[in-house]
Amino acid sequence: MLYLSLLSLLAALSPLRAAEPTPCVLPLTYFKGHFYISTTIQDSIPVRIALESGIPYPLIDSRFVEEHPSVFAPDSLKKPLGFRMALGTRYEARTKLAPGLCVGPMRTLSRCYAVDLGTQAYDMILPLQTMATDTTDRPGIFAIDLRRGELHVEPALPDTTAGWCVSELASDEKSGMYLMRGRLSLTNDAGRTYGEERSLVVDLGNANLLALFHARPEVRNFVRRSRTGIRDGYASSGQRVRVLQPAATIFFDVWRFEERSIVLIDREMKVPGDGFLGTRFFEPFSVILDFRGGRMWVAPTGRIEF
Repeated sequence: MLYLSLLSLLAALSPLRAAEPTPCVLPLTYFKGHFYISTTIQDSIPVRIALESGIPYPLIDSRFVEEHPSVFAPDSLKKPLGFRMALGTRYEARTKLAPGLCVGPMRTLSRCYAVDLGTQAYDMILPLQTMATDTTDRPGIFAIDLRRGELHVEPALPDTTAGWCVSELASDEKSGMYLMRGRLSLTNDAGRTYGEERSLVVDLGNANLLALFHARPEVRNFVRRSRTGIRDGYASSGQRVRVLQPAATIFFDVWRFEERSIVLIDREMKVPGDGFLGTRFFEPFSVILDFRGGRMWVAPTGRIEF
């Protein structure tokens, strides 16, 4: 009888254990190479968000914070903290918000910095790898379905890899970014293909196909060995940059893109890897970013249902 009573007690207490994350779908807009969602912050205030994964902390517009003093409790920084985006945009923070900020069905795992976002058409820049739900303290799982215009939060992972190409997403603890490593190949106009093992930061805030850290000797040597010509061009932001124009770019011996410019970043970057894998890569695919399990699932758009 005592044994049965203990079993009953354990069964009654079992709901106190962490529950499985609840899937949720948010409307997703893709415009000029950038992903946007609209939801609420702190369960009350409408907010428009630009998605990211190439920066380590969420950034929120300082004026947005000031307009809602009863909702946010910012802490002043001892000295201003600067942020520099990949193509040179600079932001400066003087206040921060504690972890646990509610953003739709998610919450922030890291502190959030208040910066002047200027005239941008969004209130927040949100790196997905810094987000979780109430049921876990580890980075979340997100699926991007451009065909339907949906961001799936905590979707169920596929039971099989059939129809998917699954790659490792390695976390860099120092920067908080996630990288894919594999063979990157370039085919020049003469039809010659050259490839090397390269690590790329998955960057949902970079509106190019690929941006290489050309200031690094190993990357510069890779570009030279590919015998692909360098010319003047433009980044997605309209900024004048140097670019490669290969006949084809092949990622990890699987994904091939033809006649697409590759941006060369000629200043040193304080981030890991050899370049940024940008949002143009995601256009033909359905993608699951499993930051918790360290994997990225990729399938041609329309072949997979979440």
